[in-house]
Amino acid sequence: MSLALAGLVAPAQADDVASLTKQLGAFLLACKVEGLAPRIIVYYRKTLDLEPRNGMAHFYLGVALSLQGFKSEAEEHFKQAVEIDPGYTEEIQAFLSKAKTVLN
Repeated sequence: MSLALAGLVAPAQADDVASLTKQLGAFLLACKVEGLAPRIIVYYRKTLDLEPRNGMAHFYLGVALSLQGFKSEAEEHFKQAVEIDPGYTEEIQAFLSKAKTVLN
């Protein structure tokens, strides 16, 4: 896994944030196995510092927080993602369903 995809590259360039955010989402469950979720949480927090209305970043931060056991904080980010873009409702449901299967 590249350093950028592992969330080890600071999102200093706003142009790169959207593309990295999209790519990272696909790797969050794998990162749980590799122990990289804490670094990804830092990455998404930095992303949200730059783009607080980034629904995708709220969604994936919620996923990473959920994988680390921070359920209530994850729920807050899921809610924010849905407030920004109601389309995330389906993605959140899909993640929760997949997480039950994969992580249990």
